[in-house]
Amino acid sequence: MTSPLQPMLAQASGADCLSTGLMFLGMLLIFYFLLIRPQIKEQQKLEEIRSALKVEDRVITSGGIYGRIVDIETDRVTIEVAPKTRMKVARQNVMQKDESTPTRTEEPAPGRRKGRKGKDDAKEGDTGSDDD
Repeated sequence: MTSPLQPMLAQASGADCLSTGLMFLGMLLIFYFLLIRPQIKEQQKLEEIRSALKVEDRVITSGGIYGRIVDIETDRVTIEVAPKTRMKVARQNVMQKDESTPTRTEEPAPGRRKGRKGKDDAKEGDTGSDDD
């Protein structure tokens, strides 16, 4: 005994399979364009930055350490984080160039003085008042 609804059910199941497949394909495309592709572009950008590193560049590491490159090896970079304080880090830990701080060869901004005023000046007898 065959039911008159059987051919319609067979057609409906084929359409369901097609629509499910298209929906699955659409989800894959969405994941690719929203998640995978931006990550690939970010990796390429990091590789470009790391391959273009040179001595005297200011960089930021993945640990948040700011420094100036003083030596470059194949897989390591030596950065100076303070005067006479150097660290060797893996080249892959360099995340970006630091464009916000001036390089060592640049002069300080006008109005800013090098050094500090305070305890050293007070020892010389300067009280800071004009009562003389």
